[in-house]
Amino acid sequence: MNMIAQTTGIASGKAADKAESRAWLMLRTVLRRLPVVMLLVCCTAAAYSSFFAQWGFCGLVNKEPCILQATMDGTAKRPWVYRRLIVESGMWIDQHMPAGLHERLVTQLGEHNLGDFYNGAKAAAGPGPGVNLAFYVVYVLGYCAFLMAAVAVWRVAEAWTQDRIASLLAALVLVLAYPIVLTVGGNFYDFGEIMFFSLGAWAAVAGSPWWILLLAPLGTYNKESYFFFLVTLLPIWQARIGTRAALFWTGAGVFLSGCVYLMIKARYVGNPGGPIEVHWRDQLDYYRHFRHFGQFEFHYGLLLPKGFNLINIALVAQLLLASWKLAPPVLLRHFKLAALINIPLFFFLCYPAELRNLSLMFVALTCLLACAFSAMFKRFYSPGQIAAGA
Repeated sequence: MNMIAQTTGIASGKAADKAESRAWLMLRTVLRRLPVVMLLVCCTAAAYSSFFAQWGFCGLVNKEPCILQATMDGTAKRPWVYRRLIVESGMWIDQHMPAGLHERLVTQLGEHNLGDFYNGAKAAAGPGPGVNLAFYVVYVLGYCAFLMAAVAVWRVAEAWTQDRIASLLAALVLVLAYPIVLTVGGNFYDFGEIMFFSLGAWAAVAGSPWWILLLAPLGTYNKESYFFFLVTLLPIWQARIGTRAALFWTGAGVFLSGCVYLMIKARYVGNPGGPIEVHWRDQLDYYRHFRHFGQFEFHYGLLLPKGFNLINIALVAQLLLASWKLAPPVLLRHFKLAALINIPLFFFLCYPAELRNLSLMFVALTCLLACAFSAMFKRFYSPGQIAAGA
């Protein structure tokens, strides 16, 4: 009997030690990753704040009606009314929130309204008295999508470079540059768009096609551009799961995306506007004036190059030159296909200098930047360079 008790005590002690070691290992892992988490949070918060300072809740400051409110009401012009995922999620959370929590949040936001700090938040009250809490829920969801996009694009870049630091730095560059590409307008669905693009690319580099069944309809419900992004991932899927499987899963994703788009289009067929806007004449008129290549605007409290400023063009050209021979061929095929689809669509259907509508190429450009950073770090920290520096 004593031997059994001793054996039981020893086993219990080992189990306790094992549980304690697991807890300590988990704590060490959290503490080790905390600086990176804080860096991501700080950079995404700074960029999101810059976006909100410029565009507020309404997407176009001093323009009526407020796009966010009109989208909630279902009265927005097409195609903006089609972009519903974040808006309807915010409305659902607002409607199903416990009454006590809802009341406390409304009271606190009434005392600390974003409109006190950002002119662009002037529509935060919404119709009628009090605070429209759904606006703030959409605001939080937009930020969460942005943070998730930063993590996902970091992982995608790391898959190509096998360099965690270079990939993280490239992801942070995308994050901090994002408000700058929101030149003509900015909306919360833009952050959902880059999140779904990054998650889709992450699924592709991981060779996990089942994610298409979830991402295709949700990404399209956020913005119809996901239909085209699915096609740009075909070279990556081919490299990961083979040509036949890649064609099947890409076709399935395009089918689901098309069905969602047609459903939304039929739902709002009576709204003003149209499914697309044609701007090729505006584009031709815009680019024949050289002054448009030297414009600036304020971001982060600084006067920075705007749109197709020659400085921005030179930076992108330098990125392509520095990374083209370093990037994996599959990544280059993905980028070429994205450019082949995106540039004509941008020229014919988008407002001039609306850089956010070149978004099909953003994930690939971030990965190319990670390749350039990785090569630079390897050269800088090579034994020869270290010896020369010493």
